[in-house]
Amino acid sequence: MKTKLAYIYSFLVAFISVNGYSQCDMQVNFEDYTTNGMSSFIEWNTIDDNTVVCSSSDWQPSFLVNNDTLLNVKITGEVYVNPIINDDDFIGFVFGYKSPNINTQSNDNHFYLFDWKKEGQYCPVAFGSFYANEGFSLVEAKGLIEEDPVSTYRHFWGHLNNENFNLLDYRYSSNMGWEYSTIYQFELIYTYKKVKISIDGELIFEMDGCFDPGLFGLYSFNQNAVVYQNISIEQYYQIHIDNEQDIYCEGESVGFHFIDPDCADLPPNTVSFQWNFGDDTEFSQDLNPQHTFAEPGDYNVELYLENLFGCIDTIRQGIHIEANPSFVQVPHDVECFVGDDIYFVVEASNALNYQWYYKDREMDSFVILQNDGYFSGVRSDTLRISDVRLPFDKMEFLCSINGDCLTNISSEAAEIIITDIPIRANLDVDSKSVCAQDSSYLILSLKEFYNIEKARILFEYDHENLQLLDFTSYNNHINYSYQEEDGRLEIHLERIGALPFGEAIIAAFEFQSIGSVNTIAEFNWVKDSTWFIDITGDTILDILSNTAISINQPITWDMNDSISLCYGESINIESDDFNQIIWSTGATGNETLVVDDGEYWVKFEDYNSCISADTFYFNSKPLPQEPLAIHILNDFYCANEDSIRFSIDGGLGAELEVHYNDIYKYFAEPSDEYRFPNQSESFEISAAYINDCGTSSIISQNVEVHPVVIPKVKIDFSNNELFSGETINFSAIPENEGEEPQYYWLMDQIIVQFGESSVFQTSDILSNHRLDVIMYSNAECLDVQDSAYASVFVNAIDQFQYYIPSLVIANGDGKNDEFKVDFINTDFEEFEIQIYDLLGKLVFETNDPEQGWEGENTSFNGKAEMFAYRIKFKHIGQHEKLITGKFILRK
Repeated sequence: MKTKLAYIYSFLVAFISVNGYSQCDMQVNFEDYTTNGMSSFIEWNTIDDNTVVCSSSDWQPSFLVNNDTLLNVKITGEVYVNPIINDDDFIGFVFGYKSPNINTQSNDNHFYLFDWKKEGQYCPVAFGSFYANEGFSLVEAKGLIEEDPVSTYRHFWGHLNNENFNLLDYRYSSNMGWEYSTIYQFELIYTYKKVKISIDGELIFEMDGCFDPGLFGLYSFNQNAVVYQNISIEQYYQIHIDNEQDIYCEGESVGFHFIDPDCADLPPNTVSFQWNFGDDTEFSQDLNPQHTFAEPGDYNVELYLENLFGCIDTIRQGIHIEANPSFVQVPHDVECFVGDDIYFVVEASNALNYQWYYKDREMDSFVILQNDGYFSGVRSDTLRISDVRLPFDKMEFLCSINGDCLTNISSEAAEIIITDIPIRANLDVDSKSVCAQDSSYLILSLKEFYNIEKARILFEYDHENLQLLDFTSYNNHINYSYQEEDGRLEIHLERIGALPFGEAIIAAFEFQSIGSVNTIAEFNWVKDSTWFIDITGDTILDILSNTAISINQPITWDMNDSISLCYGESINIESDDFNQIIWSTGATGNETLVVDDGEYWVKFEDYNSCISADTFYFNSKPLPQEPLAIHILNDFYCANEDSIRFSIDGGLGAELEVHYNDIYKYFAEPSDEYRFPNQSESFEISAAYINDCGTSSIISQNVEVHPVVIPKVKIDFSNNELFSGETINFSAIPENEGEEPQYYWLMDQIIVQFGESSVFQTSDILSNHRLDVIMYSNAECLDVQDSAYASVFVNAIDQFQYYIPSLVIANGDGKNDEFKVDFINTDFEEFEIQIYDLLGKLVFETNDPEQGWEGENTSFNGKAEMFAYRIKFKHIGQHEKLITGKFILRK
């Protein structure tokens, strides 16, 4: 822990509801804020109205607290630590703060504390060596804490619990500490039921409970230079609905509250409040009002809160009131005949479930109705009653509905009123659709015919497309007679015994389709000529039902008498008109694979179940067979050859297709040898057999074509400066020489070497010479000539050239003032020079070719005098040489 510094802080108070708006602002005067805590030495300095800084530190925690009791508020602000003080301890804030203050003991702590540590750290041994974790802590202090440093650090540093200090929650990690010079946005929501703390929009802690009003303050423990700024306080009330549920119904009482009396009291800074329920009813001043909304709809409930300064805030809460279910249309009485199908219908709003009930003349109350053979839709808005029976007369029905709101609202009742019992004569066919030449039965049935004494029945049918084949009667208590003529069928009935109630089949008529077109053949009653008489001789009301039958010609497919396909190809019927196709091969569907030659049949069933068939003869055509191999008759061809030759083994087909470089040639007859024009470079030749069934697999063979080449040669040697007699290598650099070229070397047009070697070595270059090489190539695909020629001229420097002065003037001017021999070639193996006067006396001798003589060791009198020299030397690799002569010395 290090020394700490100070900075800034701002405090702006504005009361804004969470789900409303605020008109009440209160400026904070930091002169009214006090420094509290367990130490009186810590300083908090205000920089301006918006900034405050803790500018000193001590081993005790310190708080800068306001003088207003707060609850149901949202407090936001910024905090950062100036890096000029290198420290890493605790920052944060307190809320619900009651003590310590100037009126209580400094160690009597009652508050909630949120603190934030930069780094994990042990405190000094003198303070207990407690470890503080990096990150966030939420603490409740609720009593006396001893004032000695060890007790202070045990709780505020190490966050160890006892009965007066409780660590409620924490978030510790190695990456959760605060950083220098970083502005953090903090938010505290403190209500009577909840605490929420966030940093930079990230929720750190959330806690539920019952919380009391208290002061708000800023916190520092062993950390100075912590700056708090731009702090604002907003009123944070919310309207809550008692016993919250998904649906609220019209006519039901709904409770509201913004303070839970079991958890908290009304804050002292709120002097009045009233409720506006948004439905034009009177305002309420109850703390927890109960209100009934008479109409369904969406309402904005508003709460008006007045503070000590007479400023009013508005809080809003929306609520949807669901409508009760109700009937828009009720069922009505229905008049009908026995045997009718009838419906009772209701229309309802906000209904979720329906249930129909019934009551007959023998019942005192309605009974729930079940689906059965007569009743259906008993749990829907439409009740169907099928085949009304005579006992249903005067039967009553009603519908009960329920919804999200209310249950079992019943409609008015409606009843069935039966007006007559008619005879129902029905014509029907056992098959509504038949194919050409197929037959079907027309069935005559009567319903409610127990009162019949006699009857005459007459109906017409399409005799151009239908033919009557047979008649069958089914009732032994009736005498039958019938007559058919030109599509009119007349039937006479006479009862000879008791007839059954209900419905019975009277007779069946077999008809055969005889038409050649698709048509609808109708059976229609001749109503004016059809009547039923009862036992009293009265005519019975009748209801006559017509019918019809669809006559369909089978769909056919014209197969060729003979079908030729390639081996492996399938016969395909390209049509969607058939429901099923059956082949004599055993296959079904539009396609079949036929392997063997012979006769076959196919059957077609269309979507009317009409069947047709056809036969055909199948002939299989062979597939082309792949060639076995392509043989190129030469290993390679030169690009200047006119054609290539090849042969092809195996394969079978109508034609042989040979192609290369997008050129195709076709041969109807096989040949022992084929010729193709040559190409300038290697290429691939391919072959396949073709016929009407396609092309066989392709085989390929590469043809190697070598380019035409011209031999070339040049001479290369590396010595830029050649001395006479020096050994030198000349190299022939060939092109297109083949595998075994021959070289002829000539010097001054005289052959000096020939053979396979491309290198010529010699030490016979003494002066100027001409060197030639002729290269004979054995490369493949040579052009017109098989040889190449190259020539060079070589100049050799005489390595024995030298300069011996004939006059030496030893006057010290640097010009000709010493006797020294200059050699072109200075690579000596041996060297010696001797100088004699005219009397034969040796006056100078040296083995260093660089050492000169200026007349030393003589009796030279200054006049011109002649001396003799003797020079013996041997260059490296050369013979020894001796030079003698005379020169004149003058000073």
